[in-house]
Amino acid sequence: MNKQQVIETFKRYGLKPKVSRPLNLFMMSAVPVAYIELMPGKVNFSYEAVATIGNKNNETVYFNEEHIISKTEELIDSSQNIVEEIINPAFSDFLKIQEEIKVIKTLGPKEIIKRIIQIYPHYFLRLGIMNNFMRYLGDNESKGKLTKDIVNEIAKKRDTIAKEYEKIEDMSSEAFDVIGFEWMINSELLKYATLNEMNKCLEQNSADHLIKELEQRMKSYLLLSVGKEDHLIIDKETIENVQDLEKVNIENTKEIKGNIAFSGEVDGIVYNAVTHPVEKIPENAILVTTMTFAHDSNHISKAAALITDEGNYLSHAAIIARELKMPCVISTKYSTKILKTGDKVKIKDNVIEKVS
Repeated sequence: MNKQQVIETFKRYGLKPKVSRPLNLFMMSAVPVAYIELMPGKVNFSYEAVATIGNKNNETVYFNEEHIISKTEELIDSSQNIVEEIINPAFSDFLKIQEEIKVIKTLGPKEIIKRIIQIYPHYFLRLGIMNNFMRYLGDNESKGKLTKDIVNEIAKKRDTIAKEYEKIEDMSSEAFDVIGFEWMINSELLKYATLNEMNKCLEQNSADHLIKELEQRMKSYLLLSVGKEDHLIIDKETIENVQDLEKVNIENTKEIKGNIAFSGEVDGIVYNAVTHPVEKIPENAILVTTMTFAHDSNHISKAAALITDEGNYLSHAAIIARELKMPCVISTKYSTKILKTGDKVKIKDNVIEKVS
């Protein structure tokens, strides 16, 4: 696929940057399998196209959120009991995966990776189903047939599923360290092979033929999946042109708006957790990040307020902000790019103002 075809594909499918976090290609190559190939068997629709732009520091996932919201609404409206028909079966499937993970932990490094290759798409399918409801819900406590009780049930089940991700990643990282040592290759490079590529490497007991390609991917890559076709691109100009589609002018931005997760008013100094380690956040700083995870909770509690690029009513940031009664603005899209550590800001409800 050439540069022009890539740009046309992004426009045709309405692919927009929606999720950014420090992940890796090995993991991200499971997402299109889950969201495009497997999802129709559970909810009768797919994401149709998914893309990831990544490097050694961060991955940004692109998809058409409006399409997902529309299809999820159709699913809910056509369902007699969404909990019994979709939510509970997805969670029951996850519990089986969770039990399998316990067994996988007892295996040798190569067998661990082989089994993770098998379960990763199925794990992300169940997480993706829960995320569909989150995207449909947006910042509402309830919507349509999703009562507050159903929403709370989805939130709890999604949180349980999401927490398992860290366990899988820790397990795979440890296995890659051992395999990398045996193959005399940087274990971090192995995380930039796709699931299929890693499967072949394990069969051959070597990744030598991929080293140069993996080194390039660690610097920058684009994985574009349409239907069952995957396109893995390392051309710098193509990747930059895709990123330029959503380029935002941040030079003179003084005011940012998002959605209220917990209302409040506070002044403070920004601490950007994208450019600085979250564990070093000073007391009473304004924490700015793409999104938060369960293992961030202790660090978040030090902050005076929380601002995230992403999120909705069911996101971890929104939930913990309500628990801590901490002013929190979510879904700001570009806060991590606009606000730098040391900036002074004023937060009032859903508005963040940079103070000169």
